[in-house]
Amino acid sequence: MTALPGGSADKLGNQYEQWWTLLRIGDLLTGKAARIRLEPPVPEGTGVEFWIDEQGTRWCEQAKDASAGGSWTIARLIREGVLTSVQGNLANGHEVRLVVSTAAAILDGLSSRAAKSLTIDEFNRMLNRDESDDLPNVAAAWGTDDETTWRYLRHVHVEHLPHETLGRLVHLTYERLVQGDPDAAVDGLCSWLTKHLQEVLTAPKIWAYLSAAGHPRRLLAGDPETLAALDATVERHRRRADDAQPSIGVVEQPYVAQVVGQLVSGTERQVVILHGRAGSGKSTVASESVSELVKRGWYAAALRMDGVNAATRSARALGKDSDLAESPVILLDGVAEGSPAVLLVDQLDAVSTYAGRIPDSFDAVTELLEQARLIPNLKVLLVARTVDLEQDPRLRNLQADTSRATSLAIGDLDPEAVRRALQIGGVDVTGVAETTLHLLRVPLHFAVFSRLSPEAQRVPYRTLPELYDQYTIEVREQVERQLGHLSWSEITTFLVDFMNQRETLFAPQAALDSFPRLEVNSLISASILVRDGTRVGFFHETYFDYLFARAFVAGRHDLHDFLADSGQYLFRRAQARQVLEYLAATDREEFRQTVVRLLTSDRIRPHLRDVVAGVLRQLDADSDDVRCLESLIFGGGSIEARLLPLLSAPAWFDAADQAGLWEAWLNDAR
Repeated sequence: MTALPGGSADKLGNQYEQWWTLLRIGDLLTGKAARIRLEPPVPEGTGVEFWIDEQGTRWCEQAKDASAGGSWTIARLIREGVLTSVQGNLANGHEVRLVVSTAAAILDGLSSRAAKSLTIDEFNRMLNRDESDDLPNVAAAWGTDDETTWRYLRHVHVEHLPHETLGRLVHLTYERLVQGDPDAAVDGLCSWLTKHLQEVLTAPKIWAYLSAAGHPRRLLAGDPETLAALDATVERHRRRADDAQPSIGVVEQPYVAQVVGQLVSGTERQVVILHGRAGSGKSTVASESVSELVKRGWYAAALRMDGVNAATRSARALGKDSDLAESPVILLDGVAEGSPAVLLVDQLDAVSTYAGRIPDSFDAVTELLEQARLIPNLKVLLVARTVDLEQDPRLRNLQADTSRATSLAIGDLDPEAVRRALQIGGVDVTGVAETTLHLLRVPLHFAVFSRLSPEAQRVPYRTLPELYDQYTIEVREQVERQLGHLSWSEITTFLVDFMNQRETLFAPQAALDSFPRLEVNSLISASILVRDGTRVGFFHETYFDYLFARAFVAGRHDLHDFLADSGQYLFRRAQARQVLEYLAATDREEFRQTVVRLLTSDRIRPHLRDVVAGVLRQLDADSDDVRCLESLIFGGGSIEARLLPLLSAPAWFDAADQAGLWEAWLNDAR
């Protein structure tokens, strides 16, 4: 590294300063800035790492990483000469940016209020006590009167970027910009920059170096292979959604227009979270929303997390799982080239902590969202079950960030709309039981019911497992009549075991090679199985859950003993949830007994007790459920901590009221 006066030799040796410099050079390479000069000589270089010209404005910038010293108070900024060093650039009318790894709250507050105020009097009225107390110290450091101090502060910009955050931003920036290994490109660029300190650098000059070094610009706009690969992800998702449609037509819903409206709105919220109960039609709404945006000229990609490899941890690996050469965010950024684009990430429940299948693969989603932060023209549509949104802290935190994300809940279908759709489909509504009509307010239930025979449609159904029982019987009989034989139990049991052992919702098609191909294809034609590229899975996750839990219960297995004796790893959460939800729908008394045993056993680990509490929260509770758990709800300790919040849920509150328990509880409280 060349030694130059004024600290040039230190310039790129300081990692934080180096990263900020590289991030701003990224702005130069994308055309946001026109030129940059690293370590300009004094006097113009006093107190700054570099200046950069951006849209006709000169920015003089310095980065400070000194986390060991705590936050950047005004006293510290004065003591370390930060404020006094930028005075000359402020006097020359330049913008000054201070980037810090720890907060500089007072200076940030003073500068932001100065920028918002129209007069100095208005500025003074906007200040809080701490800012008012420190304002004279700033003026004294600069040796300026009140008017000049206010004017200077209007041109000071404070940016707080923790060390790790800045490092990730640099990596993502160059991952977007260059071909090849972004870290290798950054390392080479750092060495090159040390040889060009104090020079005025432009994008063509830097690109010339990067290209010669084997890191040319990533040019994807108009690339037919990339466009075709992205389009294929959208088409695959659409086909999966279409396969789940009712045979008699869909029930009208308003959600597509609402989702599209939120995605095309001019707000800064980049992420829309679409959520609802299992089977509520989220994937269909998401697919139709993306199709509408494609019609409007948007670029798009669609991913399903239920088909990713259990070892997937990165955005790039996630792209590979969807037959893409790179992270879908990187590819969309390249082909869109500033035009509107949308990324759909469906089936987030497959990687949630509540589902318990492959929660570590959520890391890939986190990286996707970090990449997307850098691309303002890209919107992200996330799809998850409401229970996962409520139970997974990572999803809760994302939803809580209202500056970046908004959410839309899909509710049940309108009862009259269900009746109309049935009548239009030729179903005699007068023969459909009221309990069935209530069940059909969930689109998945409606779709399954629509495929039953007219005779079966007149049978009353209370739960989804009851519907699945009849659906399974009819499909088996239909395929057996067509083929004369069907290895139903062998094929479905093999798939269920394969998916459970590997914590996935798909199996390679080759895994079914030992079964007659005609039988497998017939189950695909009958919509029991679906083919996704070279993989095969069940038509819906809830049917997979149903088959596993049904076989478990039919085999007279004990859930408590199964969990206690077979290792209580994270993927057991999914199996526990499957069986509990099945028991709740088919044998409520057995469900209650199992719940009590799991919650009170010292052989069951806390993370599985959390699953029990999560299932209870989603339960349409009745008075017997409350009576069964009453002693545990107020029993103290960790069990009470898990169960007492249930009473704030409407279903549990009403169930306790119907059981006549609230009055006794309130009297006890006195």
